Amino acid sequence: MITLRGAGGETASADATIERYPDAARIGKAVGFFAGGFLLGGACILVPVLHLVTTWALPLAGIILGMRTLKIDRAFGPITGTCPLCEKPIKLRGGPIKASNWRVCPECGKDIEIVVPDPSGPDRLE
Repeated sequence: MITLRGAGGETASADATIERYPDAARIGKAVGFFAGGFLLGGACILVPVLHLVTTWALPLAGIILGMRTLKIDRAFGPITGTCPLCEKPIKLRGGPIKASNWRVCPECGKDIEIVVPDPSGPDRLE
């Protein structure tokens, strides 16, 4: 159970699945991004003209994606609930749980915040 909150403090409850990514899975995926970026960048050394960009861009992309993967430990799936502002049923896309999760209501077009319970609190999500 999560909460949708409008800019004025209006709230409504919503349902979403919360997925917790184990450390081993996140580290394995990040290492895959790191290695893939360097391997693809190294392979592009042989490609004329393309090697001027890909030999540094692909390893850099691998590092950025790997670091992003390491930071995401929880994510929520699609959210179904009622908009706290227009009170119409809505469905929002999921995504990583960050300090601030804002989405736009597909019905009224106003910003709503997705408030996820703290995993260390009494209503811990598993």
